Amino acid sequence: MYRALLTLTLTAVSVASLAQPATATTSDDTQTRLFIESVAHNCPSCADNLMFIANLRAQHCGEPITIGSLREVASNRSMYPFLLALETASPEAAASLKPLIAESVDCADEQKWLADARLLWDEYKEQELRQLSSVK
Repeated sequence: MYRALLTLTLTAVSVASLAQPATATTSDDTQTRLFIESVAHNCPSCADNLMFIANLRAQHCGEPITIGSLREVASNRSMYPFLLALETASPEAAASLKPLIAESVDCADEQKWLADARLLWDEYKEQELRQLSSVK
């Protein structure tokens, strides 16, 4: 219950940060940097996961990293709340799984990418349980 509430709160803070307008007097790159710094000020893990997904989508899908694309990731990409929840539930698991999640990016089917990430999480939990069982 606590984790679900924390995840919901982190997501709300992140989305609220995204609503802040960027200044019109700077270049796009500077605006994007300032935007992500604003998100990080309110929720560092939100900014980290937002940039993680944006960088993957830029690298694998050819999507530019802009304020608009960052808002799109936070508002409409299922992987974003999944990663926030994963990091909240187990920072160690998130650190171990993110490189594997990065290898399985599916630009054409985000739901498949998310399903693959969930399988990785399930396998990680099963491995953790086996290790705990072998200790006893």
